[in-house]
Amino acid sequence: MSEQKLLGKVIVISGGTKGVGKAAAEEFARQGAKVVIGGRDEESALKSIRLMKTYGTEGLFVHTNLENVEDCKNLMDEAYNKFNRIDGFFNYAGVTPVSPLDICDEYTFDKVMDINFKSCFFNIFIVFYNWFFYNFLCFHYVFLWSWN
Repeated sequence: MSEQKLLGKVIVISGGTKGVGKAAAEEFARQGAKVVIGGRDEESALKSIRLMKTYGTEGLFVHTNLENVEDCKNLMDEAYNKFNRIDGFFNYAGVTPVSPLDICDEYTFDKVMDINFKSCFFNIFIVFYNWFFYNFLCFHYVFLWSWN
């Protein structure tokens, strides 16, 4: 087994049920982290959590619709409730609708902004608010911006 550089750390991932987000969740667990997966695909998340257990660590799935700020808050709240801390946040949620610029409508624009920008902003805001409010000095910020 590889060196467990993240042993005992708690990492929250938005967009952790597919693609790079899922791979990151599994890699963080392989390195010893407890991983909180935010996303919509519960079946995919539970497969990752079963794999995490084989690495000797824990995972938690929180159904998260990133278009909803309350869901973003709930993702962080569930992480704090389960593990009493957050050491890192990895954002990999995003959408890329196929729409030429000259025909992009307001609905499409709002959906992209809600998921790719607004949810990232509010997830970070919620983490830092809780960090200052509860004096969680263990937080280290990990951020990856992506256009999926």
